[in-house]
Amino acid sequence: MQPKEPPRKLPRIMRRLLLLIAVSLCACHWHRGIHPIVSPDDVEELESTAADDLACPEDRVESHPLTLLTRVVEGCGHQRVYAYDPLRERWIVASVEKR
Repeated sequence: MQPKEPPRKLPRIMRRLLLLIAVSLCACHWHRGIHPIVSPDDVEELESTAADDLACPEDRVESHPLTLLTRVVEGCGHQRVYAYDPLRERWIVASVEKR
């Protein structure tokens, strides 16, 4: 007489538990990995650089986002669009407009 095999519920529960752990770890890793492309420090650097480019005091320079990687900078009657280059980690003038 052969002994009865135990029910296979334990392996099914273990698989579900492992799947839950894997999904949880992935979610935690994904959440920690989110970083903005353009940091607030990058925006401050842009406004300082733009003030020099526009020959305008920094307190009269304002910028606002145009797209994810571009910002419009205005000051002293001038307007420029800057694009952020994430590979070089710097701003590049994309267009110039005089008002």
